Amino acid sequence: MNKLHRFSFIPNPASDETVYSWISRYHLMSGYDSFRNTTLALLGVHEERATNEFPCFIPRLSQMTRVAVNDIINQMTPYHYFAPFLDAATRKSFFKCLETGCTSSLQSSLGMVANRITPGQFLYCCCDCIAEDTDKCGFPYWHVQHQLTGVYVCAKHHQLLHPVYRATRKVPILPEAIPEADSRPQDDRLANLISTELSSHVSLNTDNILIAYKARLNSLGFITVCGRLRLKLLREALKDYLNKLTPGLLVCELLKKQLIKHRYPECLFYAPNASHHPIKHLIMIDYLFGSWRNFSELVNSNIAENVTPVSVNVPQPIMLSAEAIAKISSGVSLRKVSVDEGLSVTTLKILAQREGLEVNLRPSKIFKNMERSIWVKLMIGNTTSIIADEFSISVGAVEVILRKFPELVVLRRRM
Repeated sequence: MNKLHRFSFIPNPASDETVYSWISRYHLMSGYDSFRNTTLALLGVHEERATNEFPCFIPRLSQMTRVAVNDIINQMTPYHYFAPFLDAATRKSFFKCLETGCTSSLQSSLGMVANRITPGQFLYCCCDCIAEDTDKCGFPYWHVQHQLTGVYVCAKHHQLLHPVYRATRKVPILPEAIPEADSRPQDDRLANLISTELSSHVSLNTDNILIAYKARLNSLGFITVCGRLRLKLLREALKDYLNKLTPGLLVCELLKKQLIKHRYPECLFYAPNASHHPIKHLIMIDYLFGSWRNFSELVNSNIAENVTPVSVNVPQPIMLSAEAIAKISSGVSLRKVSVDEGLSVTTLKILAQREGLEVNLRPSKIFKNMERSIWVKLMIGNTTSIIADEFSISVGAVEVILRKFPELVVLRRRM
C-alpha cells in the first residue's frame, strides 16, 4: 500500500471542511480497515499523530489529489485564524511550515504551548449543520470554524457545539442529530467575530494593533490624562465580559485565572513582541470594537499618522525662590513667608526641608534619629497611622516626612 503514489479516487472537499475531515471521508468511502495503516500510511504518516489543526501531510496530499497546496492551506486549515496577529516574517514562516509539512513545532512557535491553550482531544460539530450538510451535500463533515479556539457555538445556528473525542487510530464519526442547548448572545457575537476574521483573509498592520487598542480604550475612559492604562478597571470589565459567556469553557476559565494573576491583558501591552494566542486578541477586540470589521478598518488605516497626541498640562514641580530660602534661613516665620510666596505653611515646610533648611516641626518635634526610623517604616510599607501610634506623634507629622522624600511615595504605590 505504501508504494502507491496517488489515491485511486478522492472526494471533492466541501466548503469550510478541514483537511482531517476530508481524508476521514476518503477513508470511510474506501472501505479500508485501518485508518493508520492504510490511509495515513498513503500520506506518509506512520508513527506520529495526524493532527487536525496543522497536518504534516499537506504537500503529500496536494501531490496525490492534485489540489493546490495554497488552496488547502487557505481554505481547509486555521491559517487565517492565526495570521492576522503575526508579523510579516512569522506569517511567512508559518505558511512555509504548512507548505512543506514541517509542522511539528508550530504549536510552540505560535505560542499555543506557552499560553497553555492547545486544541485538545476533541473535535466539535453542530447538530443542525450535520442535518443541513447531509441534505445539501449528501454527507456530514467537520467544519474549520467549529474547531477554532474560542468558538463554542455555531455562528449560523446559535447553538452550543457538540464535542466528539478523537482517537488516535480510528476515524471520529459525526454523531446523530442531537439537540444542543441554545447559546448566549455574547457567545454568538464572539463566534461571528472569529468567523468573519477567518473568512476575511486580511493581513493586519501589526504595528498599529496596540495603537488601535489604546485609541479605543482612551475613548472608553480606560486611559488616564497622563497616558497610563487603568488596568484594574480594564481587568474588571474583561471579567464581566467573560462571565457573560457560557460558564465552564476551558479558555474562559484560563483567562479568568490570568486576570486574577495580572497576566492578562497586561501581556498584550507590555510584551507586544511575544507570541500571544489569537483568542487573547479576539476577546479584547470583541469587547472594545464589537466586530472584526470595525477593528480591521481602524488598524489598516493610517492611524499612526492620524492619531493626535493629547496635550496634557503636567504641573511643574514647586520650587522655593531664592528670596524665600533667604527669609527662612534668616529666621522669618514660615507663616509670613507662606503669605509672601502664596503657599500653604505645610507645603512651605516640606519645600524647606527638601532644601536642607532647619524647620521647627511643631507641635511634634522630630529629631534626626526618629526621622530615620520613620523613614525605614515608611519604606517597608507600614501605614502612617501605625507609625504615628508607635512613635506617639500625629499622622500629619508622619505624612510630612513622607512628602519630604518623593521616591518613598512612588515606592509605596507599587506595594
